[in-house]
Amino acid sequence: MISNELTKIERLSKLTRIELTFSEKIRFSKELNRFTESTYLKKGNTRRPMSHPAGLVNSFRYRGTRAPLSQKDALKNSKSISNGYFKTNPELVCSQDEE
Repeated sequence: MISNELTKIERLSKLTRIELTFSEKIRFSKELNRFTESTYLKKGNTRRPMSHPAGLVNSFRYRGTRAPLSQKDALKNSKSISNGYFKTNPELVCSQDEE
């Protein structure tokens, strides 16, 4: 049973990118085993429906659609324009050493 729990702990640590020592894996596997064998899970409490604490239901409302901005209106407050597009600085700059 411990080896099965160890593989679960190793998978969880990999997913969360947390490096664990072997002794930590053993400790957490025992805790996971104790939790999964608890009376809470044996009562069938694993599939509770999700609910919001405020009790909101269907809180989205339709606001309609509007026509998009024309290219002229979209660019009118821009400081830099090139060929009808926004001109920005490059986000990623690679030096010759990194290539």
